[in-house]
Amino acid sequence: MKLQRALSTQGLEQELSADLGRYPGGMEETVAEDEIRARFAIRLLEKKHPGFFTVYLTGLDTEEHLSGPFSPKSNETLERLDAIVGSLRAAAEKAAPGRATICVVSDHGFAAVEHDVNLYAAFRDAGLFTVDKDNAITGWKAMLWPAGGQRRRDACRSGRSGSARPRESAARQTGGAIPPTASSASGRRRKFSAAEASPRPLT
Repeated sequence: MKLQRALSTQGLEQELSADLGRYPGGMEETVAEDEIRARFAIRLLEKKHPGFFTVYLTGLDTEEHLSGPFSPKSNETLERLDAIVGSLRAAAEKAAPGRATICVVSDHGFAAVEHDVNLYAAFRDAGLFTVDKDNAITGWKAMLWPAGGQRRRDACRSGRSGSARPRESAARQTGGAIPPTASSASGRRRKFSAAEASPRPLT
């Protein structure tokens, strides 16, 4: 929130929050938070009359990472986002009758995934990273960077800040290891149990 305030128009977030309540932070990405963002966007249109305006809605991306595309929860989220877009469109057309141009775009699509592929064992077998007898990373030339999915979000939302913890969670999920630079927030080397570091069948 501190960075958000520093990068926005001075005093704007505080001014709107006085009427509308707290604005969602950067990692608050559900459709419920999108509904709050929309209320702020509509108030901005009403009070500030911007000539160009963007709104980023995160709820569908969040839900599809958790439950997959076209799941009941994803479809419910999409319906709520449709209502949000409708309210934003109405506010824009009211603010600039006959002059508002509205574009709805997406940054990427989704495809259902039926199984995971463990590439950590293949990377280790190819000599791209090495471990010692305690299964701690001793060196690496290349390393995977897993992202997305429920485990990553759980790691972020449980207060594990930075990129190290989500990557560690993802490494645990795939039974692999991570580079020493991403081992922990304190810089200590991450050690894996024998079961975690041992190769699993690749699917």
